[in-house]
Amino acid sequence: MNYNKNDLNLTVKGTDKIVTNKNKSEFYNIKTGRSIKVVRNCRSFGIWSRRKFIPLSRIEFQKQIDADYSEELRNVLDQLSRLSV
Repeated sequence: MNYNKNDLNLTVKGTDKIVTNKNKSEFYNIKTGRSIKVVRNCRSFGIWSRRKFIPLSRIEFQKQIDADYSEELRNVLDQLSRLSV
């Protein structure tokens, strides 16, 4: 799975490496570059994180990841270089 910043823009509370969407249907680990599958354990669905099962009902959103500003930053730096010349 390719990491799409537009779809997966919420981090899971308690970790800054795992991102998800609003529906909690897709999870992705930024550090390892791997997608995390939602699995069933006994009666609940959830994900495994650090050898610990986290049910989907207990997953809370920590913060929204900021948009990628690299293009805007490139434009601003380009404008600044034009002004300094």
